[in-house]
Amino acid sequence: MEAILKHYFSHVSLAGLTLCASLLFFACSKSKGIGDDPIQEKQVDIYIAGYTGPPNGPFTAQYWKNGELVKLTDGSSRALVNDIFVDKGHVYIAGTITIEGKGERAVYWKNGQRMDLAVDQGVYTRASAIGVAKGNVYVAGVENADAVYWVDGTIHRFPSSDEHTLSPDFAIHVTEKEDVYIAGMVTKSVPQIDDKTQVVKYWKNNVEHIVTSPAKHHFGRVAGLFVDSEDIYIAGHYQNSTGIGWAKYWKNKEEYTLTENVSGGRAHDIYVENGNVHVVGSGQGVMPGVMPIYWKNGKEQPMEMKGKGYGSYNAIAVHNDDVYIAGTVSNDDGGGNIAGYWKNGKWNALETAKKDDYTTVTSMFIVER
Repeated sequence: MEAILKHYFSHVSLAGLTLCASLLFFACSKSKGIGDDPIQEKQVDIYIAGYTGPPNGPFTAQYWKNGELVKLTDGSSRALVNDIFVDKGHVYIAGTITIEGKGERAVYWKNGQRMDLAVDQGVYTRASAIGVAKGNVYVAGVENADAVYWVDGTIHRFPSSDEHTLSPDFAIHVTEKEDVYIAGMVTKSVPQIDDKTQVVKYWKNNVEHIVTSPAKHHFGRVAGLFVDSEDIYIAGHYQNSTGIGWAKYWKNKEEYTLTENVSGGRAHDIYVENGNVHVVGSGQGVMPGVMPIYWKNGKEQPMEMKGKGYGSYNAIAVHNDDVYIAGTVSNDDGGGNIAGYWKNGKWNALETAKKDDYTTVTSMFIVER
């Protein structure tokens, strides 16, 4: 959520060019969009966040600005980053670190400086989305299995009767008017149906709005959020106990299914622009196994792949009709993966491939200069 223009990427929806207060365009669950300059096309700064390390960790939290790497941790302990937001030149990143003797703790970084988030009564906390509105920093996540959010580091519980969640994933979007939207999927107890039923909802300025009726699925998550005028777009998925998933997005309360009952069916981010709905995720593609997929208005779009052809699309943003997708591709030998982004389907690497080194990209934010 942001008083800017975004994607997330966690999670992105292509909203009609939205002019943000700080002239920012954000990718992956925030506010996005910028006005066209009829005389000269304006340049953008591309921020991409993620973490890297060997398969079993520990991981180094980091981000890139226009390809320049900035490390947030030294790699000596487990650290994950999940969302990035840029406001008035300040870079905010939400994540989770492992602290000796305390376990997992939700944190955020402002311009590289770590800010610890308060713990109420939890054994662990995790942060998955971040936004800035009216000078306040909003972070959404979980404490134990409770859905919570922080404002300037102070923890709050959502005004809801069903705060339990099987997923720590939330998405934030801040509008031009600096309204703060937070979306998530919570578990509702409906004994006559099943104990494990999932409900998609969002909160606008801390007021709850229910998007779906309880759905009988083993698990699910919300990964992207985009607000276009009065329309609310949320991307996510349901899945069963064997990993079969249904990638979906919701426009207000209307549901759209992108994959039907396939292995790895996921939607990772959404962005809306000029009435076009852009979603990135995964599912069974042309090749065997789970493959990354980019949908425009529900139809799969071709993308350039590298290495062994494996990869992931994790965040999306649109600026002046250019489509940016952040993710990873496999090394040439298939022994790891590297971070980068696609601009209009063409791959741009952010790092040099390293054997047995794995980078995960989680979010993106684009700012007009």
